Amino acid sequence: MNFGVASIKDLAELLSYLVVIIGIPVAIVQYVRAVRSEQKSREDATYDAVENKFIEFQRLCLEYPRLDVAIGVRSGSRSGSDHNKCLLLKKISAKKGLQTWQ
Repeated sequence: MNFGVASIKDLAELLSYLVVIIGIPVAIVQYVRAVRSEQKSREDATYDAVENKFIEFQRLCLEYPRLDVAIGVRSGSRSGSDHNKCLLLKKISAKKGLQTWQ
């Protein structure tokens, strides 16, 4: 078997075509996966930030119950601040995965 320069050149050219044919679709798939992963991590970070801000708002409602601005825990009168505190603490502990009390 005598390999000439032309046959080696043809083989190298064939291999380069195979690399391009296989490599481009693989690169596109990896790019799409990376973009989706980055998008999901940005969404998760946004949801976490919003949740943390809402928990902070609920803690402020606990600190200043006389303002009666807590969402969804109004007792109908301002004298029920202990009831409001209890409901807010249940909401905060449920969001943080802590065990709630009755």
